[in-house]
Amino acid sequence: MEQPRQYETVIDLGKYVETLFRQWRIILVFTIIFTLAAYFSTFSQSTSYQAQAVVAATRSSSNVSFGTDITTISESDLTAYRLVDHKARLNSFVELIKNPLIAEAVIEELGDQLNVSQRDPRVLVNKVSGKILPNTDTIAIQVRHADPVLAAAIANAWAKS
Repeated sequence: MEQPRQYETVIDLGKYVETLFRQWRIILVFTIIFTLAAYFSTFSQSTSYQAQAVVAATRSSSNVSFGTDITTISESDLTAYRLVDHKARLNSFVELIKNPLIAEAVIEELGDQLNVSQRDPRVLVNKVSGKILPNTDTIAIQVRHADPVLAAAIANAWAKS
């Protein structure tokens, strides 16, 4: 039985080191350029905070008959009777989050906490987004702002409105 041959491979690092020493100026220039680019890129970006308010979407309905009985039907009863498409209703609530009328109510509630440019409903609506939380009947209202306290105040006022 013959044993496999083992070969020794010799790597000559001298050529690589020599190339590095010859090209040190180019390496230094590129290192400085990319370091400065990373520095300016990092510090030129403004800090943005995100606040989130969660709203539970429930619905009840009153059924009034001409008798003396008044009954309240919960959303689960409405869904059981197939009178409401629950997912479609939640999606419509998410679409209504970017409503300028809600923005006006938030501006009225927060008043002087907002600066002059943020008192425009169009500007405020662009800071707000919404989504349905998975496997729930809740809607998350998210607000991005440079001030974390103001972001939380806007999110809470939006959820309240």
